[in-house]
Amino acid sequence: HITKSYFTFDLPSLRGARIFHATVNAAETATNNCDMPRMTELWLTDNASRPTWAEQPQEHAKLPGPFAQPECIWPWVTWDATDVVRQAIAADQSTVTLALRIAEDFQGDVAHGRRYDSSPGITIAYNFPPNVPTDLEVDNKSCSDGPFYSGSREPAVSAAVSDPDGTYGLAGR
Repeated sequence: HITKSYFTFDLPSLRGARIFHATVNAAETATNNCDMPRMTELWLTDNASRPTWAEQPQEHAKLPGPFAQPECIWPWVTWDATDVVRQAIAADQSTVTLALRIAEDFQGDVAHGRRYDSSPGITIAYNFPPNVPTDLEVDNKSCSDGPFYSGSREPAVSAAVSDPDGTYGLAGR
């Protein structure tokens, strides 16, 4: 009656990004007793590609949660993974491994048993910094030509700008 599930999420595409928020979500599919509160926890562990019961990865930090509506079974149970994802990216880790389990004080108590979908998801709100502007000009004269003086009281300044997240709201003049 005691189980743990391990999930590893890939992070390499987020290197250099500013992380605003990260949420892990898992759908509950069954419970042993609707009158018992959720005692499920999500823990950051050492990265593990093939954990076993005999060789479990070290658990380091419990994530805040679970957050869910009070219904007996909820399809969108969440945990806040913001700090875990930020720290992994700052440490240049390419993955993060999490363990889903019942709180230690309630393990083995079948009344607290819950079943979750085997494919939890992670939602991450992030932003990459914009690229360095190119094609810098003042009064239609390239800045790459070297120093020069503008005779205008209101010089026209322009640049080609781009953003790896998209070009929404960018202006180069």
